[in-house]
Amino acid sequence: MENYRSDDLRDAAEVIPGRLYFHCLQQPMTLTTAPPSSICVHLDADLIYEPFCADFGPCNLAHTWRFCQRVNELLQRAAGRRVYLLVGSHPHKRSNAAALMGIYCVLHLGWTPEQAYAPLRQLEPFTGFRDASCGVPTYQLPVHQVIAGMYRAKEVGFINWAKGESFDVEEYEHYEQVENGDLNWIVPGKFMAFSGPSSQPKHFGGWRTYMPEDYIAYFKEHNVNAVVRLNKRMYESERFTEAGVRHHEMYFPDGTCPSEQILLRFLDVAEREPGALAVHCKAGLGRTGVLICSYMIKHHGFSAEEAIGYIRVCRPGSVIGPQQHYLVHYGPALQRLGEEMRAAQAQEQAAAAAAAAAAAAARPPPKAAVPAKAAAPRIELRADATAAAQARPAPRAPSERRGSTTVAHMGRLEVQEEPDYVVSVPSSTPPPASPTKPSQARSSAPVHVRVSTVEPPRSSAAVGRVSSAPASRASTPAKSSSSAASLMAGSQAGSRGNTPPARSPAASRAPPSSSKRMLAPNGQPRKIPMAMDFNDVAPSDLEDRDADSWTVGSRPQEERYTGGSRVGAFAAAAGRGASAFVEAFRSVVGNHRTTYSTRHSGTY
Repeated sequence: MENYRSDDLRDAAEVIPGRLYFHCLQQPMTLTTAPPSSICVHLDADLIYEPFCADFGPCNLAHTWRFCQRVNELLQRAAGRRVYLLVGSHPHKRSNAAALMGIYCVLHLGWTPEQAYAPLRQLEPFTGFRDASCGVPTYQLPVHQVIAGMYRAKEVGFINWAKGESFDVEEYEHYEQVENGDLNWIVPGKFMAFSGPSSQPKHFGGWRTYMPEDYIAYFKEHNVNAVVRLNKRMYESERFTEAGVRHHEMYFPDGTCPSEQILLRFLDVAEREPGALAVHCKAGLGRTGVLICSYMIKHHGFSAEEAIGYIRVCRPGSVIGPQQHYLVHYGPALQRLGEEMRAAQAQEQAAAAAAAAAAAAARPPPKAAVPAKAAAPRIELRADATAAAQARPAPRAPSERRGSTTVAHMGRLEVQEEPDYVVSVPSSTPPPASPTKPSQARSSAPVHVRVSTVEPPRSSAAVGRVSSAPASRASTPAKSSSSAASLMAGSQAGSRGNTPPARSPAASRAPPSSSKRMLAPNGQPRKIPMAMDFNDVAPSDLEDRDADSWTVGSRPQEERYTGGSRVGAFAAAAGRGASAFVEAFRSVVGNHRTTYSTRHSGTY
């Protein structure tokens, strides 16, 4: 095999003239043939992506941060020499390396997506990123859209690495593991995506699945006030509401797209909720990703492609199958709703400023202060209590104030036959004592409130508004009655810094992941423990697929595998050591051979 000559790098993409270059090799290159006065770095070993199914990227946020830090370090060490970043000929490696190179340019060099991708065009084509499923992909995300998504995230304040924002990569990698909660922050301070909790602990070797109670302390520490569940009921909502965390039900089938009613309801809940929301489905990827992307499109100006690119860097595997086409279809309508919302917000701010200026102009000028006499410079003029009481304007009659307030509240609490949704909230007052047993008070229980969204008439332009700045995302009014019509009209016509949450001081650094990503029989990618025999897993453990899952008992039971099944035997043996695991495996295989010989003896 021929070695590359030094002039073979003359076609490398010049990212920073005279300093940084990027090139895709067609065959191996040795360091002996590197150009003089240069630093050549092969990236293939660093481009690690843990796939769910047939997906191959983009690399997650931790790998992106490490890549950017390494490039900065190489440029500092270069001292006038050229730095060449080289990647092999594999199409998946090429796409991941190109995306990382472009992301570095927009986050650390301050370039636009067009400027960042321009040097890479000469190395095209790049394979588009696909979703986390198997089979022929129906949608491919271009590399430049991933770059654009990260640029948009920087513009709206999600990521500010170039401005010295701290990013704890160990925190990110700790919490993304299944054994540590499988959670990621998508919109800092507003949306957290996580895998659906288990009703009871399931033990796999040295770790177990998370239950609702395992998340409460983390939610309290990071101002997560509500949970949105998108899959069927696998645990009781009271396990969150009893701890003061509100719970919203918005089920739609796995692998599908939300209806327009669910989409608008989700946006309304997000706009009304003052704190952060934790959203989950079964795996926290497909249904969770499509709704969080919808919020980013409306409130932060992402395009559908930018939102998909950004969320897949934060939480790989998000948005699956037809959900990609759903976002592309509804994206323009959601963007128009966001533009109308921000225009109405600007008008209200201008009107408030004008009213304040008019009130200041109408206020009578202050009287000139009476100068003190020269003979008595120490005498001061003070108004007594009687004069102050006479100068104070008379208050309005109590009945007048009570009347106007009553009318306003009646308009907001108008009763409808069908509520928009049902919310479970913790009881604010203790229940009364039992009439028969006054000394025994009943325990408090969550209150199920039927919430309606009827409001007093107002201007058609006054839609719900949310500031695009991260600091004011929580203050959002109710949705407008025109939102549904606007979204429907737009969809018919139209037929992208992220600081992870701080870990508790008591938490320790997580060991390497003990999970792998596999595909469930219904097409949903899942993180399956490596100790599990996938063929022996009950369908109900992988995904909610029948009505029985609505009545699953959700109180934890302290139990472990007893070795009664092959899964239990293997998991328990793996926890005891390699020799025990081998012995269990031989036992199972021996029993299988004995059974097979007994059943089929004499057939050949």
